[in-house]
Amino acid sequence: MERIKGMTLADFEGQSSTFTRTYEVFDPKTNANKFWRVYVFGAYVVRHHGRHGSKGLFTVHKGYGNWEAERYAAKIANKKWGDGYRKEASVLDRFAREF
Repeated sequence: MERIKGMTLADFEGQSSTFTRTYEVFDPKTNANKFWRVYVFGAYVVRHHGRHGSKGLFTVHKGYGNWEAERYAAKIANKKWGDGYRKEASVLDRFAREF
């Protein structure tokens, strides 16, 4: 996978993602309140990550085809799951955490 600089999710506006995962980690003891998302658009894998409340950072990789991109996205999504990230909570759950 080749990293492409200067691209963001906006470059894929109007296209539909063939693979999407959205995870977050929230731990008040360690002050962790982060999100992580991955999208696949054809041969491109877009990662979007950061702290909740920020714009976050984007990383775009280009593979040789849709199959390779989806395989790579699944691999990095599984690694995040192993690192303690879980399915993104609902807006109501996030609101309840703050109070």
